[in-house]
Amino acid sequence: MRLKLNVEIIVLLALPVVIQCQLNAVKSEVLAICYNESAIPGITIANNRPPATLNVFLEILRRIEDANPAMGINNLAALLIQKLRQNGIEETRRAVNINIALPYAPTGQDALKGTIIFDEYLPTSQIRLSYGDLSMADVCAFHYMISNSINKTIRGDEDQTCIRSARYQMRRTRATSRKDVETIEKQSRQSFGSTGEPSLCPIEKGVVYNDYGPFKAGQVIQGLAAGLNQEVDPNNVDNRYAATLAGDLCQAALIQMSPPFQLGGSGGWNSTTNPKYYFLQQNDNLDLTDQDIRGSLDGLYMALKINDIKGKTDVKISQVLDMYYSPQQKGVFNTSFRACNRNILYSELVDSKTLQKNINNLMSVMDDKGQYPGYIVPEKYPTLAEAAFNNFASYLPRLNVDLQCPQLDSGIERVRTDLLIFIDPNWEYRTIQPILSYILDNIDVNKFASRYSLFSGADASNITNSTSYLLEFHNSYNLSVHQRLPRSFDYSKVYEKLESVAKSKLNNNTYNGGESTIILLITKNAPTGNQETFVKQRKEIIKQYLPDLSLLVLGEGSSTDYSSMLLNPSKDFISLSSTTNDDNLKNIGQNVVDAIKRIPRAIVNPACGSSFVGSASTTSYSDSVDLYGTNYYKISPYYFATGSNGRSLRITEPSTGSITVCISRDNDRPTSLNGDCQTLQSSVKSYDLSNYCGNYARDCSPIYLSIYGNSTQYRCTDATCRFPNNIKYIISLDSVGCTSSAFAIVSNFILIAALFLLLKF
Repeated sequence: MRLKLNVEIIVLLALPVVIQCQLNAVKSEVLAICYNESAIPGITIANNRPPATLNVFLEILRRIEDANPAMGINNLAALLIQKLRQNGIEETRRAVNINIALPYAPTGQDALKGTIIFDEYLPTSQIRLSYGDLSMADVCAFHYMISNSINKTIRGDEDQTCIRSARYQMRRTRATSRKDVETIEKQSRQSFGSTGEPSLCPIEKGVVYNDYGPFKAGQVIQGLAAGLNQEVDPNNVDNRYAATLAGDLCQAALIQMSPPFQLGGSGGWNSTTNPKYYFLQQNDNLDLTDQDIRGSLDGLYMALKINDIKGKTDVKISQVLDMYYSPQQKGVFNTSFRACNRNILYSELVDSKTLQKNINNLMSVMDDKGQYPGYIVPEKYPTLAEAAFNNFASYLPRLNVDLQCPQLDSGIERVRTDLLIFIDPNWEYRTIQPILSYILDNIDVNKFASRYSLFSGADASNITNSTSYLLEFHNSYNLSVHQRLPRSFDYSKVYEKLESVAKSKLNNNTYNGGESTIILLITKNAPTGNQETFVKQRKEIIKQYLPDLSLLVLGEGSSTDYSSMLLNPSKDFISLSSTTNDDNLKNIGQNVVDAIKRIPRAIVNPACGSSFVGSASTTSYSDSVDLYGTNYYKISPYYFATGSNGRSLRITEPSTGSITVCISRDNDRPTSLNGDCQTLQSSVKSYDLSNYCGNYARDCSPIYLSIYGNSTQYRCTDATCRFPNNIKYIISLDSVGCTSSAFAIVSNFILIAALFLLLKF
């Protein structure tokens, strides 16, 4: 089967990549840039690239999808492999004049199989692939995430790094500094030619971090590309099997030749907060590692199911992968079709005889076109295929050590927040950066949900502007940037900035909320003296004029040290100490994530502005909720305490599924046990707000809402929908006025006036 339509040669000006002609390496010129240190300094060192987390991977994928809006999923899957994947690229051991050539070539064993599968079983296209606003460094990061290779070269740091190659569930005890990690690949290069011995813990590339086991993302996309363009060749090889599991098992058998075949190979990350290097536990028999197996299994499942998935609705590659690898109760339009059920899915989806037949039929093709270490009598192909299948069947149960689906799912809860982070540069970079990396990776930072800004606590200057891109953090905040920041934390400048940002949001006449607004102060010292008096005054101002602004502190000391600035110190303070231990950093980051998650989204009336003055008006906010997910909201009494008679809160479900709405005045997470609930399907629920408050806004409780997704019609297909099976709804405030507690507290007028001036409104 020849699906190939065109051939492209790697070219970068006058710098051809050193390649093995016999592999017929055919990729775009993009890949040459990814190995040219002159074009992108440091790009070949993993520590200079963003971490290999699922969310970073999905972000780049979404941005490529957005840059090619008219391209169908079939073409995009094929082009991602054609343009950006090249397996087996290794640094050459020869001296190379970099003015003539780049010292990299597809010489690893992964290149051989990759070329055969690409030539024979995958489609190619002449369609141009756009990368939109992605930098070439970001495009290259994606290339490295989907391209397989193993660097076995001894590095000289094995006494420090091999301890991290324990299984991925294990956590290392020694922290990895930037210097430690950065030297990993540098030492590897310096050792070229020094010894023929392999590293005790080689580095496996093309691995993506996930709670349900590290996996080869390139194999998954390759499986999708095959499934979306399914064909069976004259040798009776199904390209869906060839591109995934059968191809992997066939190569392992052809390399090892003599059964029983040694399969598997586990390892561990350099860090679970900043995963950039994956170290293997062994240095031989790495023809099919655990990461290969997971990727090929997932890719095969996708290939076998993708047409059924497409039959429900239009779907994007990023949506399929987002649903499949979700740590929550998601699944690809079925809660059982997800990564934590990987071994169960094998028995449900893969026919043993079909797999073994494809291994057998593929073996002659790969043996004929490849350059494997010995001659195999063709009559023995069935024997090798059977042995490969049996060895795999025996090995698969070992992956049961992977995290499994919880017996009782807690449901899906998405964070949607605008997070403003102020950092005290007195903290060490290697303490702060991993914590922030973990926090941002776990609060749904993406175009559908959360955004963040990063500021210096010294002068409130921007390190990053407000963004929903994780890449912006990794590209803008590094050790050099951190070291240039003044070593101080100025509470007055920090508060001036955060109040200005919050006020600007309220004065935006198109801003109607739908997110929490959270300030995270990462400070070394609690306010004392005049600063303590200052923040105590600011706390009152924020409480009265910025009712939806929440303040969290991550710092040294105890919660009582920050009681002057926090409304609820026991919940709003997270302890931080000088540590570089990966376990400790992750636990601290998770404590912050938990604190962020408990703060509900706010509904805002844009007519009120920051002064909370305005006549009665109506405002609506549109949103969607995951199937089996819950969104939580808070409506401040400032937006409904006054207004026309008959003012109301209205929830509408516009025929996209079924939702359950619960309302409460005293529980910020209302359920059927503590709230007033009603199910809506193509219907409206109204709540009369006329008597919700007395004479004083200060004594009026907020309205708390929860909206749960019961069922779906797969109609959430516009650009704001993260998934096609989300359920849409509209929250409306009808005929409501504007007020604040300041206007009700006559006896405290003088104090309020003084504080009002301090805030510079």
